[in-house]
Amino acid sequence: MFTQADAAVLDAFEQVASALSRSGARVGDVQLDDWMSAPSRLQENGTLIAAEAAYIHAATLASQPQALDPLVLSRIRRGESIPAAHYVGLQQARDTLKKTLDQQIADLDVLMLPTVPLVAPRIDALADDAEFVRVNMLMLRNTSVFNFYDLPAMSLPIQVSSGGLPVGLMVVGRRGCDRDLLAIGAALQSHVALLR
Repeated sequence: MFTQADAAVLDAFEQVASALSRSGARVGDVQLDDWMSAPSRLQENGTLIAAEAAYIHAATLASQPQALDPLVLSRIRRGESIPAAHYVGLQQARDTLKKTLDQQIADLDVLMLPTVPLVAPRIDALADDAEFVRVNMLMLRNTSVFNFYDLPAMSLPIQVSSGGLPVGLMVVGRRGCDRDLLAIGAALQSHVALLR
């Protein structure tokens, strides 16, 4: 979740984590590398979101595919070829992983990490389709992992980069604890606002 990240993003995260620790919050590292890589490993042959998007947008795909952005269309089209057995297997594997992850983070109030690893790039830097896809996948990486595990999360603005663009802190709660996450997020937002 911290790899391939801009220095500005890492610096902003470290500043917030240090400030929270100094103010009395218990801040520490949690080893979740296997959990973070599992969704991409499981979905190498097709993602849940692509399969679901293909189903939801089936009428548009059949009658007006040109109405969709070509890059988005290509990702949704991949979902059309995902076999039902693969989709069901993914759901079952995810359910098992969710239960085990819930146990591992049961004693934590929240997880914190950068919302996205990069400061938003200029649109002209993404003119090449391959570069767009690479950066887009990187920008979705952190948030999509917690979406896969069906955990509530929010993003709080924590700093503005030297280029004037925001850097976000993703705060992830435990399953079913959305109200707790909102309360913690509000407290964090007030504290973070004092740092700016």
